[in-house]
Amino acid sequence: MSAMTPDSPTLITGIPELDSLIGRSFTRGSMVVVAGHPGSGKTTLALTICRSNAVRQIPCLYITFQEDKDKLVRYAKFLGLNLDELEAMGLLDFVKLPVSTSIGDLIEEIGNVVRRKNYGIIVIDSINAILAGLERSGVERLYLQNYFYTLPTLTNSILILISELPLESDILPIAGIEFVADIVVILKHKIRRGLIERYMEIRKARGNSLNIAELPFIIEEFKGLKLWPPIIVSEIMENREEIRIPCKSLADALGSPSIWKSEVIYITYPSNSRPIYAAMIPLALSLASNLKMLVVSYKYPKESIYYLISKALDMMGLTEDEVKRLISIIEITSLNPFSTSLSSIAHYEISLAEGKDIVVFHGVDIPMVTFKLRRYIPALYNQINYLKNMGVQIVRMSSYINRVMDRVNASLSDIVFRFKPVMIESGRLGYRIYTWRRGYHPYIMDLNIFELCMREAGSIIKSRCIHNG
Repeated sequence: MSAMTPDSPTLITGIPELDSLIGRSFTRGSMVVVAGHPGSGKTTLALTICRSNAVRQIPCLYITFQEDKDKLVRYAKFLGLNLDELEAMGLLDFVKLPVSTSIGDLIEEIGNVVRRKNYGIIVIDSINAILAGLERSGVERLYLQNYFYTLPTLTNSILILISELPLESDILPIAGIEFVADIVVILKHKIRRGLIERYMEIRKARGNSLNIAELPFIIEEFKGLKLWPPIIVSEIMENREEIRIPCKSLADALGSPSIWKSEVIYITYPSNSRPIYAAMIPLALSLASNLKMLVVSYKYPKESIYYLISKALDMMGLTEDEVKRLISIIEITSLNPFSTSLSSIAHYEISLAEGKDIVVFHGVDIPMVTFKLRRYIPALYNQINYLKNMGVQIVRMSSYINRVMDRVNASLSDIVFRFKPVMIESGRLGYRIYTWRRGYHPYIMDLNIFELCMREAGSIIKSRCIHNG
């Protein structure tokens, strides 16, 4: 067995978000316990770690007592982890050992295998298979625990012990092993709304300050394991970059000729009456100032959103050619919040917002009724502040569902536009627009004034179209 050398290459998990959390502990000479319920992702994590180091010319040894090597390789390909080439290059070795009833024979077998080369990563899958073959002796288990504890130091490697946990339990099979391990990771899964939600609990990581209890993750075909750390912003930033308000009446309503990018706008309307006018507000702010806009709709497909935007721009006085040109620079995506977890959606939306000036979330009433408010509000609050820190203007559009949801949206916003139906003539409804801006007096705007205002904004947008060719 090799001695530790100071110039040994740094080892990684291959998951950047995980490396940032446990990197100080994930060093040669460390013992890592990866435990979890059946199907929770233990093998996926171990294979990811093996491959990530093997491609960096750091050999990995995968010892198994039950799994077939060909089956593991096929499973890895499903995850996008091609192991055949690394195995051919001698950077990844799979060894299947028989389960022994003698602890002495077992340790000798493992010792013979690990001495073959200078492995950086050694995986033992799983300790449950070892324990099943041993007598139920506390002395034997203590001896085995001490052997595992010393093995990574003797081999100058990281030892990863995989442990199966019974469903509804998180008690490790070797009592006390979590006390001698340097890192303990527990993988779990829960069923919510008929979907599997996976969580990684970093129970221990020596030398790292851990303040996150659970980290959601997903396992994707051909992409492997993707970790979604909770979006937590410790400091709320204020972006003083101004966005000009493109019409006088709207500026009067908001008490200023401009708004800040850090101000969150909430636009609400009756659930049975969805005015096209509501879409004009973010369009006027973004297109008049030549800002990059992203629309995320939880309610309609892309084609429907394109149609609504086209209709709104037409009502603002733009020609068909101008509308087509403007539509082409607006990015639109449609998300089904019932299809995945809350953390997955939040992270995906943040990735979409990169490089954008304004993000419009359309139909936010859908995710608010999809997820429990006590889970949704903290995630929403952190996402809002994260986007603010990115310098993104946030616009949230919602049907009115109930008073609680409406107050939550309004309290998290700096500017509120509320469209209320009013009778303007026999049998015909119009709207009054109630406007509140934090720190300013409320304002009520009649629909005809609002229409003139939006046509004024349309003239500014039209001039920009002509100027930009």
